[in-house]
Amino acid sequence: MALAESQTRRSEPVKALSTLEPLIAEDSEDWEALLQAASAAGLYGDMLKARDYIARAHTLAEESGSADPELLQSIGQRLALT
Repeated sequence: MALAESQTRRSEPVKALSTLEPLIAEDSEDWEALLQAASAAGLYGDMLKARDYIARAHTLAEESGSADPELLQSIGQRLALT
C-alpha cells in the first residue's frame, strides 16, 4: 500500500495500479486498497474505473461494519463526485 501511494503521489498511476493488482482483484475485501486504486485510476484519467473502485470500496466498508460512519459518508461523497 505504501509503495502504491508513493507511486500515485509521484504521478505514476500505472505503476501504482500494477502494485495494487493483487489487492484489488474482483474477490478483494480490502476497501483501503480499492480507494488507493481509485486515486491512481483518477490520476490516470480513467474515471469509470475510479468510480468502480470507489463503489466497491463503499460496499465493502459498509458490509464490514468496522468502518467509521464519517468514513462511509466520505466514500459516498467521493463516489457521487466521481
